[in-house]
Amino acid sequence: MRNGHFFIFLLLMVGAGCPGRFLTNSRQGLTRPAVLAGVERFVDGWGVKGRRYLLKLFDDGGFVEVNGVDVVVQGTDGLRDFFDYGNAIKSKVRMGWVRVVAETVFCVLIEQNELLDIIGAGPAVYDGVFVLKDRRISAISINPDIATRLQLTCHGLSFLNWVRANQPEELKRLMPDGKFKFTGDNGRRLVELLRKWRGWN
Repeated sequence: MRNGHFFIFLLLMVGAGCPGRFLTNSRQGLTRPAVLAGVERFVDGWGVKGRRYLLKLFDDGGFVEVNGVDVVVQGTDGLRDFFDYGNAIKSKVRMGWVRVVAETVFCVLIEQNELLDIIGAGPAVYDGVFVLKDRRISAISINPDIATRLQLTCHGLSFLNWVRANQPEELKRLMPDGKFKFTGDNGRRLVELLRKWRGWN
């Protein structure tokens, strides 16, 4: 993963763009409210509910993709770690406009979390695509809008340089294989590092 994407990757949560693999399911068996209900439960529970609650909303092969940084979170263990990360950074999300096509939900997601609060940034905005199968989430894709990318990149470069110069061992913990790992521990570690960077402790 290129270092230029480091901070964007750390701050993104769940939302979506529309990569080629996310094709609208042609089945018409579920009504719009039934399809949307699973997505609403996820959005309302992200960063608030425990991993067990959120995991029940996904099917066995469910995954989350973050566009632009080549990240895919997949499988029970990966999803659990991802949910722990959302809780650790105290993320809260709300939905903007929504469009439902068969079992695919297209929407705008607006997020605020502790990381954004620390850097003094406004809410992050993402285009979201949720693909469901039998009322359970099969796939989520995240695509931050241009303003969010620019905002996070601006703060991210300064933060990355500070971490390299002052906390190089922490960088290795956050990215043990060269890629950031979404875990509760890393979320809490990132919050602490950002506080130090801002001179709050």
